[in-house]
Amino acid sequence: MTNFFKEIIKPEFELITKFKIGDNGSMHPDGKVNEEYVGSGAASQYPNRNNENFKGIEHKGYVYVFVVEEEAYKIGETSQSLFCWQGGNTVHPSGRGIINRGPKRILIGKGRKPYPSCPNSFDTTNRIGAYLQETSGKTEWRANQDLREHIIKGNVTLWAKKIEPVFKEEFIAGENRLIKYLDTPVIEKYYLTKYMEMNDGLLPWGNVQKS
Repeated sequence: MTNFFKEIIKPEFELITKFKIGDNGSMHPDGKVNEEYVGSGAASQYPNRNNENFKGIEHKGYVYVFVVEEEAYKIGETSQSLFCWQGGNTVHPSGRGIINRGPKRILIGKGRKPYPSCPNSFDTTNRIGAYLQETSGKTEWRANQDLREHIIKGNVTLWAKKIEPVFKEEFIAGENRLIKYLDTPVIEKYYLTKYMEMNDGLLPWGNVQKS
């Protein structure tokens, strides 16, 4: 075991959730998720139609780490939400009728963004959901398979660090404008480099398996 978890992850990251295998064999949070890291769900657009609050945090921009038995398995980054809420009542895209998406829970999947034929869709794209669903891209699907095996054997947790944007005034199109910069890939690279320094140049296993 390296010291990366004790010296870097624990002091600088927050524990978000543990994982379990559901009755259908899929990978899920164990029911306890740090809500300070959960973004809004589609039902948050219709508070008058819902008894529960589906409004999550607005922050987007994280570096995250899947940890297996105090070993960093995968270091990643996102400029999207880490998790999002799912469930509740929303309005049908046609504007006719109400759609009930069930009880309030963590969205297991990427979600979808608004598009011209469905303008009422809320941007529920969330990074960790991509790892939890079964039909995602190659990187997430492979991690899903590996992590499921580790969950069966022992302890898998998710840790994350909020990355704050930097605002800088720039002269653009004839005017001074305040521009938001959020460079999560650069910060992810710093953590990967540190991990390699502490592990004889090796990457975490989940970062090696990209194809």
